[in-house]
Amino acid sequence: MRGTQLGVLPENDKVEEWKKAFVKAEADIMARLKKRLCGSYSRGLGYFGIKQAVVNAIDVPIVLRLPQDVLQRRRLHRVYDLPDGTIWKAPPGYWEQVSYPAYKRVHQHLYVDGDVENGDLSGEVDGLLLLEPEGVSMTRLLDASCQKAMDTLRHMFPPQQL
Repeated sequence: MRGTQLGVLPENDKVEEWKKAFVKAEADIMARLKKRLCGSYSRGLGYFGIKQAVVNAIDVPIVLRLPQDVLQRRRLHRVYDLPDGTIWKAPPGYWEQVSYPAYKRVHQHLYVDGDVENGDLSGEVDGLLLLEPEGVSMTRLLDASCQKAMDTLRHMFPPQQL
């Protein structure tokens, strides 16, 4: 899938710092509990609108909220390369009639009064971290996301008390 990037990538030093922190955390958990960590990153509009069991399986739920105009611009510039070698681009009216109504429907329960643009989190998804990346550096977004993941690891696998 081709598409526009959210912003400039985080500083390499910061990425390396977080990599080292997670490698150290995994080594500690492996040594103490003989458990190996498995991580993945998923993106998609439908995750928070599907079955609660799927949402409950997400240990570090994070949602990035962008203004409607940014979402629309990104959607309209997105082009998909199909297996048969052709490309697919949203036809006229797709954003207004399909994409944005689906986005609102899937995400409205996450926010007070269903306000996907400006509402506070409703608390429906336990531990959900809301990031609003407009005007925020990718390094700060990386820090917030990784700190949330590290806090979750510490909660799930607390260090042994001396």
